[in-house]
Amino acid sequence: ADFFQTGINSNTSVTLSTGTQKNQTYVSIGNVTSKGIIPNNENTRYTFNARNSSVFLDGKLNLDLGFMAGQVTEQNMISQGQYFNPLVSVYLFPPGDDFNKVKSYERYSPARNLMTQYWPYGDNGLMMQNPYWITQRDLFPNKKEHYMATMSVKYSIADWIYISAKAKMDKENEKDQKMFAGSTNLLFASDDGYYSLNTFDTRQIYGEGLININKTFNDKYSITANLGTSIEDVNYNQYMYGGKLQGVANLYTYANVNKSTSENSQSGYEKQKQSVFGSAQLGYKNMLFLDMTARNDWASSLSGSGNKSFFYPSIGLSGVITDLLKMKSDILPYLKIRASYSAVGNEPDVYLTNPTYPLAAGYPVTQTRMPNPNLKPELTKSWEAGISSSLFKGALKIDATVYTSSTYNQFFEPTLSSASGYTSVIVNAGRIDNKGIEASMRYSTKIGSLNWSTYMTFSLNRNKIIELLPGWTNPVTGEVVSLHTLDMSGTGSYKMVLTEGGSMGDIYVNTLLVDEHGAI
Repeated sequence: ADFFQTGINSNTSVTLSTGTQKNQTYVSIGNVTSKGIIPNNENTRYTFNARNSSVFLDGKLNLDLGFMAGQVTEQNMISQGQYFNPLVSVYLFPPGDDFNKVKSYERYSPARNLMTQYWPYGDNGLMMQNPYWITQRDLFPNKKEHYMATMSVKYSIADWIYISAKAKMDKENEKDQKMFAGSTNLLFASDDGYYSLNTFDTRQIYGEGLININKTFNDKYSITANLGTSIEDVNYNQYMYGGKLQGVANLYTYANVNKSTSENSQSGYEKQKQSVFGSAQLGYKNMLFLDMTARNDWASSLSGSGNKSFFYPSIGLSGVITDLLKMKSDILPYLKIRASYSAVGNEPDVYLTNPTYPLAAGYPVTQTRMPNPNLKPELTKSWEAGISSSLFKGALKIDATVYTSSTYNQFFEPTLSSASGYTSVIVNAGRIDNKGIEASMRYSTKIGSLNWSTYMTFSLNRNKIIELLPGWTNPVTGEVVSLHTLDMSGTGSYKMVLTEGGSMGDIYVNTLLVDEHGAI
């Protein structure tokens, strides 16, 4: 017998496009329906897009409006792990037994007056159950909705300068359900089953204002620059309620959840980031360029610290050497050299600088993490140099880059002594260096009427953990806390460890090294 089925994927769309020289409109509706190779595994997606672009005031004013909506319904996406994964039962089914007899995955129980799971092979340590029961009675339906509205306006003051503004609202809703029928293992459900609903709502609003300049002087000098400001506001909420059922078997409602053993959670946050930024490129005869950028962010996640904003710039210089030196050669017709420096900041997660107090049974729970008003944003500084060249009348093109970067002020959470009244604290520390090379080569030639191109790429990256937490002084106790090794994850036989002098991703094992035959 064959458990799997033929997968099907269908795509249907309708588009409408119309307009004039000053107004264009585009509308599209689409549907994608998929059925997987696992029974009762389905995915349905509907999309709607609309956009209108208009020109006013003799072409000086441009207005662009857009709207997008999408809905995705998922039924029984394959679960990770073992017990709720039908593939485990299929692959471990006894090869000499008849698979057809487990197709009747449920049988009537007179004692309980309902259909219960039929699987005579046991769960093998919570590893498996009837695969048909998993696909038909242990359900994981999800529903996702996505809406996005955009608007942009651009006004040309002159042919070399314009101002623009953009606004976007992006909203996502997700509902994830779990519905386990009665006679699923009692670790996961009662005799009547299990039901839970987990919802996620995210709303993002983004606004931006920009002034842009693109000007050439005396056919020698050019400047391309922009100066702008932006605001981003994100609101997130999560709600979950569920538990084992009582009273009526397989009735998946809140009212049928056993309140004494129910599970619930609620979380959320609102964060905002305000920014000013600018960039400029100065050019000379289209062969020498100086690029500069600067950005300053004010992040609400830093509201409780003494560092409420962070600044990160970049600067780069590039030149076409063959033009600057007036080189005329078929061997090297083009050579460009570039070098740059950049810094990028990253704010911490919410509530680290301004902690909140969770509730348990209606009462606030004491905060065990010490507030740190001195948190700084994470910062990465990078240097880069490279060449772009064309050789042999353009037949061979080579592009190569070398880079080095260092990341500072990463977030660590060391353990504190109980004398401080807290168990841990978030601090800035650490330095990780990355160095590498990226290169690509393309050779093109023509053999008769045949065009031939060959590509080759090469990349190399080496990282090193320079330091983790060399020393942080507890302001309450005066205790100096240091961290030179950090266990990330693993099992009894192996684990991933960060240690000074090592690399990101280093894995340590405590088992004996053996060859392919198992010999030590």
